[in-house]
Amino acid sequence: GGIGPTGELGLEAAWQGLAPVGLRLGLHLPLVGSGALRGPEGSAQARVTRVALGADWRFASAGSVRPAAGAGIAVAVLSVAGAAHAGYADAEDTVFAAVPFARAGMGWSLSSRVELRSELLAGIAAPRLAVDFAGRRVATWGAPLLAGTLGVELTIP
Repeated sequence: GGIGPTGELGLEAAWQGLAPVGLRLGLHLPLVGSGALRGPEGSAQARVTRVALGADWRFASAGSVRPAAGAGIAVAVLSVAGAAHAGYADAEDTVFAAVPFARAGMGWSLSSRVELRSELLAGIAAPRLAVDFAGRRVATWGAPLLAGTLGVELTIP
């Protein structure tokens, strides 16, 4: 099985200096309570943090709607802290993977500087990240990675 759906807070900075092509740098932090795993050996909390760099193509707007597409590479950091039941040992581990991705999205203009954005992202972690309890695989992450986002974009002149 996988780590499952998790919530995260995404912070991104974008530069559209070569319009319609832009660059985007993002930091995606796990929210409290995401990635809980359980088994007969104990339980663990898995948290994935991503740092991403990508290029976007913003298509011409059709009224107040502006589609966009992009691709990039992220570094994913999986941190796991496990609490073992009797007969097993507590453990912590941190592993890394590269995550090439593609994304597509839409923006709806709310004002000249504020846009509501929705995106779908698909990628794959290399290597695939995994969590084992006492040698038994209990979860994987990033093969594939599918994410949906909803956010507000503020343009700063």
